[in-house]
Order: sequence, then C-alpha cells, then structure tokens
Amino acid sequence: MDLWAITAVAVADTHEAKDRFKGLHFPNSHYTGLKYGEVTRVGQWQDGSDVNKDIGGSTTGIYIQYSKITLPSSKKVLTDIQVTDWGNWNSYDNQMSCENRGQGWQRAIGTSRNKRGALTTGTDSACAYNGLCVKFEPLDETHTYISHLTLTFSGNSGTKPETFDHIPPKRAGVDIHKHCGDGKWAYLWYYERHMFESAAVITDVQVTDNSDTQDSLKARGYTGVRWNEVTLPNRTPVNGNDVNSGIGGSRTRILVKYENLTFDSDTRVLTGIQVTDWKGSWTGPNPCPAPGWETARGTSRGFPGALTTATEGPCLHNGLCVKWEPLSKAAIFVSHLALTKNSQPPTKVIPHGRGPQKAGINIHFRCPDGDEVYLWWYGEYRTKEEPPKINHSTFPSEQRLPLLQAYAPRVRLAEGENFKPASVEWATEAPDNPLERYETQTQEGTIYNLRVRCETDRESLCNDPEIILSFFYGQSPSNKNVPMYGFWVSDEDKKYCDLVYFFWYPYNRGKKVLNTTYGNHVGDWEHIILRMAWAYGTENQWDLNLESVYLSAHDFAIAYHADSMSYVNNTHVKVYAAKGSHGLWKGPGDHRYKKVPYVPFEYYLVDKCPDGGTNWDGWKTGMLEGYDYTRKVKLIPGGETGPEGWPDWMKEGYISRWGDPAQGEPQFGQYKLGPGPTGPIDKKVWDLKP
Repeated sequence: MDLWAITAVAVADTHEAKDRFKGLHFPNSHYTGLKYGEVTRVGQWQDGSDVNKDIGGSTTGIYIQYSKITLPSSKKVLTDIQVTDWGNWNSYDNQMSCENRGQGWQRAIGTSRNKRGALTTGTDSACAYNGLCVKFEPLDETHTYISHLTLTFSGNSGTKPETFDHIPPKRAGVDIHKHCGDGKWAYLWYYERHMFESAAVITDVQVTDNSDTQDSLKARGYTGVRWNEVTLPNRTPVNGNDVNSGIGGSRTRILVKYENLTFDSDTRVLTGIQVTDWKGSWTGPNPCPAPGWETARGTSRGFPGALTTATEGPCLHNGLCVKWEPLSKAAIFVSHLALTKNSQPPTKVIPHGRGPQKAGINIHFRCPDGDEVYLWWYGEYRTKEEPPKINHSTFPSEQRLPLLQAYAPRVRLAEGENFKPASVEWATEAPDNPLERYETQTQEGTIYNLRVRCETDRESLCNDPEIILSFFYGQSPSNKNVPMYGFWVSDEDKKYCDLVYFFWYPYNRGKKVLNTTYGNHVGDWEHIILRMAWAYGTENQWDLNLESVYLSAHDFAIAYHADSMSYVNNTHVKVYAAKGSHGLWKGPGDHRYKKVPYVPFEYYLVDKCPDGGTNWDGWKTGMLEGYDYTRKVKLIPGGETGPEGWPDWMKEGYISRWGDPAQGEPQFGQYKLGPGPTGPIDKKVWDLKP
C-alpha cells in the first residue's frame, strides 16, 4: 500500500530558491507552495504566497515536499506544525525555539534573510518575530499525519478555511501578522489525516523457555518483549527478556508477531492481554478470564502459556492469557508491549492511542526477590475518530453521580461476619460517636488521629488487644443505610477515568497464628477502583465502558480485566469481603496471601470468604455518597454542591490515622493491636496511574 505524505517543510525569500523547489518534481516526490485560500494538493505545483503581505519585509513563502511512501515504512513524516513567536532572530533561545518543544521538533529548513525557518524578517518593527516549527515522526510510530496545508489572509480573525476531503482544518499556532498593526490576520492551517486504511497489528503471542525456539520464531518475524523497550513492527527481531529473572526457574520469554492488515480484515488480532494467577496448577481448566480469552501459544516446561514455571519459593503459578477479535470488529487493538522491573510504566510514550496500561498482576507476586515485574500494553483505535478527553465538557457534573450509581459494586459480606461496615458520620460525628479526633505532636509537627472515645474502653483495649468493644460490630446494610463513598477521578488530558469506591469498617479482626490473634486494629478502609475507558459502541459512537477492576486486600492490590469479574445486572461488579479483615476478592472461598515470618514451619495467612452473607449493594437508596475528587465537590442529583459539600475527613491533614495506636511489641511481623489505617486521602489512588 502507498500513501503520499509531507516529508519536508521549507521557507524561502528568493526567486532562485522558489524556482529550485519548483524544479524538484519527480514521479515519487515533488514540492509545492502554500497559497492563500488554496489547499496544497499532491501532484500540483503552486507558487507560495507572501506571508508578509502588506507588512513589508522579505517576500517569504512556505514550501512543502510530498513523497510517495510504500507501507510499511519508518520514514519520517510531518505530524505537527506551529507558527511561534521567537522573541528575536539572533539569540540561542531563538536557535532552540523549536527544538525545546520536545522530541522530533525542529525549525523548518530554508531561510528568510538568512535566518533558518524565519517568517516575518525585515517587517515593520512592531511585528512579532514569528518563525515556523515542524515535527517529524516515523510513519510506523504515529497514528496521524498532516496531509494538506493552506493559508488564510483576512480582516476577520475568525475566518476559517473549508473542510477538505471531509477533514476539518486546524490552526497552526499564532497569527503570522501578530502585532503588525495592518488590521489583517494571516494564519497557517493544517489537515490531519488518520492512518485508518491499515495498521501493523499483533496476530500471535507465544511464550518459550527454549533458546532454539526463540531463534526459530525470530527467523519467522517474531520479536521479543524486553525491559523498558516497546515492541515495534517492521524492525529487526530481538530476543525477549527472561520474565523469571531473579527467581530461578525457566528462562521464559514472550514474543509477538506483527502483520500489516487493512482495517476491513477479518484476521484475528490481539485486543487483550493479561498476566493471571492460575491458582496453583499448570494443568487445570482454562484459567483465563472469560469466554473469548485463551492461553498464549508456546510453552514453558511444556505447559502452554505458562510463565513462572519451576520458580523459587511461594511464587504464584502465573501464566499469560490473550484475547483475539477480528480486526474489522475491534474498536481498539493492542499495538505494542513492554516489560518493566518495577511498578512504573515504561518511559517510551506512543502517541495518539492508549497506554501504557498494566497487563494484569505482578509476574513476581509473592516471589522471594520482592521485585515487581509487569507486562504493559499499548493500544490503538481502529475507528476513524479518536475518543474525546474526559473533562467537564464531555462528562459534566450531572452525569457523574449517575455513572457512579450505575457501576456501584455489590460487596458480599462473609457468612457469619460480625464486624460490619458503618458510615464515617456514625463513627465520628453522631451523638455518642465511638471515635474522637485528637491532636498528637510529632517531629514533623501536629497531626490528628482517631481513637476510641471512651477512656475506660481505651484502657481495656490496651490491656487486652483482643477485646471486642460494642461499636466494633458496625451497622448491618441489611437494616441500615450504610453508605459506600464513591469518587469520580479524572484528568483533563486523559481519555479514561477512575471510579473509586471506599468502604469503612469500625474494626478489623486479625488472623490467628499459633492460637493467638494478631493484626487487629481499630478502623478499617478498603477500596476498589474501576477503570473506565472509551469503547466504540454498536451505535457508532464512543461509550464509556468498564475496562479493569482493581481490588485492595491488606497491604496489596490486584488488577483484573473487566471480563474476568462477575456482575449484578451487567454493570455492578460483585466482590467478596474476607471475614473479619474485609480484604476484597473476586470470588468466594479461601485466599492464601502471605507467608508468616519467624515461624519454624511454612504457615500462611488466609482470607476466608464463605459465601451466603449479606449483600451490600451500592446502587440502592441510601447506600452511596458520591464525590468528584477532581473538583473537590459533593455530587448531588442534577449536579454538584460547592466546596462546602466536600467532607472534612477528605481534607489533607484532617485525620492521619483512623484508629488507636499500636500496643506492645510485634510478633511474627504483626502487632496484636496494630495502628489504625491511613484514610482515603492518603491512599495512592488519585493520580490515574496506568
């Protein structure tokens, strides 16, 4: 497949330079000038108009080179262009005026009055020092490119050129005649075309622990997934890095195969990828999230899709699950993969699409090395228009509370649960509230914590950390309106948002170790995060849909693809709260999560989630309080309150610890009575991490 794209942009103020551009006309490339009121066209020469018309100075024109490019190609093409005020022509700041905009930016080639990329040279003294900055990117790394340019010259600043080839124009920077005083506006405009006719897509994912197999796959065009390097199509294949580095076991790598396909192709392409816990067995039933998912091809130690085979200690049996859809029906497809040895996303940013996003859980979860190793995915949209950014225009306040209600979860309390949730207001503000806020002096200054209000009860708790106070039982959602606290979290520059739901319990009951209960604490906060992202709906429009679910449990959390969860009425995710300690899990049963240190035999802490308890449904009347974290307001039907609706307990420094301090000395890594937890404001859930 071929396309024509702009591969050079130049300025010129002499007839000789303009004639030279005109003479550079070949079958696969040619120059043309930018003319007032005319859109540049492939195959046609036009003289460039003087951008300094009526303001004196040099007769300066802008010229572009069109080149015919056969795909796939890494040739650099024009992806952005801006007229900018350089301040003057001679300083170092001028020389770097474009380069400082970021990677890929440079001044246009060619000169005016011997100044590279300059436009308004020699003009009236009041005129700004305007020059032309351009950005070029490899065609196989960009999702859009500039296909046409034009100029407007008018006495009306609102004059705008016509839509061309169904593409609306975009203005490229400032008025060229800025400050000139001629009463006219001269603007450069560009038309941005999306590369929707075809794309390089991933059509196979394989794991292998065999070097010969890796070499064979590379010979067939597969390329490996590496630390902090993004896989790229149409490049020399590279070896994959060992995902089990530092934890023994098999040297297992992930490799992918790219193919160039047109968007009407029915070939299956990668649309989802997740590292998942296979629950202690390599040979059981399909461990992948839901119908449509399957294990990656290839093997490690003979097990299809397996990753952490034969690793040391209590590592999970982690494997790789993939989802395939026909490209013609996929709204978004996985375009790139990368690995990191920490929880931070790769430094490489792919423009335009989605990502980077974590692909499931930490591969080294529970392994003795303590490292965090993540697989990351990037996505690109197949549709003709990218989705909008999520801001107050696309999702105003009156739509945010209904969305929080529509996706509010069901928390299934454990059968026989004694320590139920409660409202913060009941625990801290109601008459005879059981907890009080008090002041503590530290080296860092004054902080405020919560503690048991009754001094006699505090003494009892200190003397016997296993004692049960009456308010520890909380309020049962079966006969009380016990609210969840839902928060809308968005960023003006992001195309996804989070719905964060917090759950407050007056008490956390710990776990028994050698017949003694450790890890009790007054106050308990748990939360889930729902990552919402755009999906192209059946009505040919963008809809905000649930993409992934993040469940907190104790001092860790696990992310799940939305397909792997259970739901009530299609949108309300169902989660299970562990008995006593309330850690959240995707299903009932026993969940082993941590090895107990300093015990002379192998002993694990287990969250028990016996089914059959009370349903706590956040969408029912009185069961949800909604807030907009971004704007710091309370959400109400039809809109929002002012800042006065934002609760005190969600303000920085208002409450540090939500329970009494620890008592005694820790044993087996735990106190009998541990410190109260930090509150929602101090959790790391507000920055829309990938």
